[in-house]
Amino acid sequence: MVFALAGLAIGVTAFCMDQLEDFLVDHNKQLLLYIIKDYSDPGDSESLRFWLPALSYASICAMLGLLAGLMTTYYGPGAAGSGVAELIGYMNGVNYPDFLGVATQLTKILGVTLAVASRLCIGKEGPLAHIGAIWGAAACYFPGLGLEFLQNDEFKRQIIAAGGSAGVSAAFGAPIGGTLFAYEMSKPTVFWTFDMIWRTFICCSVAVLVLALLQTWASGDAADGFRGSTIKFGNQLTQVKYTNTYQNFLGAVVLGVIGGMLGALFINVNFRMNALRKRLLTTKFVKPLETALWSFATGLVFIAAPYLMYRAERENVCQSYAATDGKVKKADTYAGWCGQGQYDPNASIFWTSEGSIIKNIMNTEVGVTSVNMFIFFCVWYLFTITTYGTNVPAGLFLPGMIIGCALGRTVFAGMNAADLIVHTGKNDEEIQAQFEGLARSYVVLACGAFMAGYTRMTYSLAVILMETS
Repeated sequence: MVFALAGLAIGVTAFCMDQLEDFLVDHNKQLLLYIIKDYSDPGDSESLRFWLPALSYASICAMLGLLAGLMTTYYGPGAAGSGVAELIGYMNGVNYPDFLGVATQLTKILGVTLAVASRLCIGKEGPLAHIGAIWGAAACYFPGLGLEFLQNDEFKRQIIAAGGSAGVSAAFGAPIGGTLFAYEMSKPTVFWTFDMIWRTFICCSVAVLVLALLQTWASGDAADGFRGSTIKFGNQLTQVKYTNTYQNFLGAVVLGVIGGMLGALFINVNFRMNALRKRLLTTKFVKPLETALWSFATGLVFIAAPYLMYRAERENVCQSYAATDGKVKKADTYAGWCGQGQYDPNASIFWTSEGSIIKNIMNTEVGVTSVNMFIFFCVWYLFTITTYGTNVPAGLFLPGMIIGCALGRTVFAGMNAADLIVHTGKNDEEIQAQFEGLARSYVVLACGAFMAGYTRMTYSLAVILMETS
């Protein structure tokens, strides 16, 4: 019952965080689109059409980042970072100061949501593990249930491990992978037993089920809402079936090598960046300012990149909704500087919420070119590698998946251009179906390859990706 209670709390919390993030991101985007539309007359200067919406958008991002930084610095300093490292230490007998507590929990929930909405290239999936761990510890102290006999170090370590697993499960909609995540991350602990595994699985399953039910209620669409995760792969992987899966082997090797190299570079550069932060940011008030600066820079680049792509290929960028035969939804895309009844594919991957970016990358009908996808990959990789470590609650799971998705699409396009992809269909329709299926499988492979490159996770990551996609 205690494990199920923790799972219930985690599912509700993940739902509230997801809704708040979407609310903040959508309202910022609506303001951006309103300003773009208001200054879309031919008589308006090109600089005004860019700088006014870009500075307005980046300023709001900076404000949200500043709020997250202030809350972390002055109210809940124990919430900084993802909390996964501290969770691993706690499961191995190391009790970190401020790892558990009300201030840490509130800062983790609100801080990471504000930070993600500020467009920092971070995720909330790692912090959800920390949030789940705190809910697990709190479940032992739920009043009126006579749980005093459970308030000991041995049981709290078990319920905290289960709560951390449920947080990961709610993030990815992966109860099995979430259970394996805590098991893999907690080694070489000895408290894991068969009973512990199925109790953790119950906690994870309840969290995913509660999140799925709440998302279904919020969306009013069971087909779209009943997914039980804070990220959205969409249904693209289930729409196309293909049989030439042997072509994935070469892609798996290539993406594995590239993912490992990029992961090693990521760790090296980020380690040096955080050492530089430790040496330069020696006073408290400077830390929120750094966060605000990164939020402003990220927001500005996220507007500048689609705009420059639009200016360079104005006639070819804008896509018509009518030409997609309903395969591209207006809710998932943004018009940018395009006309009525059109959308900008590049703005649609830069401006949407983090949970929906993968959905747009997976959907080949959105129409992002290989060159622009590579630019998107470079922007996200560079900002993630430098931003992570600023003094806010932040995770690396979802940024890794987003970067991996862009990497997969880019590598697949390169291999196809080099005639390394064999088309075996009997007609154009079969060839196109196989092409789309292979492209999406490369996206999933690249997600796993890049994430494994910097997390050093193996089997739990594979199961999480299988369940999520």
